[in-house]
Amino acid sequence: MRRRHGHTPRYPLDRIQQLTATGRIRITNSAEQGAEMLYLLEGDIIECICQLGDDDYEQTLESTQFPGTFQDVYKPRYMGRAIYLKLRLIGDHHVLLISFKQDTSR
Repeated sequence: MRRRHGHTPRYPLDRIQQLTATGRIRITNSAEQGAEMLYLLEGDIIECICQLGDDDYEQTLESTQFPGTFQDVYKPRYMGRAIYLKLRLIGDHHVLLISFKQDTSR
């Protein structure tokens, strides 16, 4: 499995996908608005997360709003678009999708 920049995700992708697929995801207003700007619905967000691969991982960042918590950044392609998404696990029970928007860095 290839890792960009030598980083490793903080949260296991398979667990993120399992929780997301079973509806145990919380989507921030910011992530919801970013998806709406791309004309994507909640079902599209879930599908995008469930299709993430190890190669989509970019980096792990410490939260600026909540120091001591971390967020994994993924940059997949979904429906022909470059996507930037940032998420983390809440305990081991829910996924928190913090950001979901077009990736303009490509």
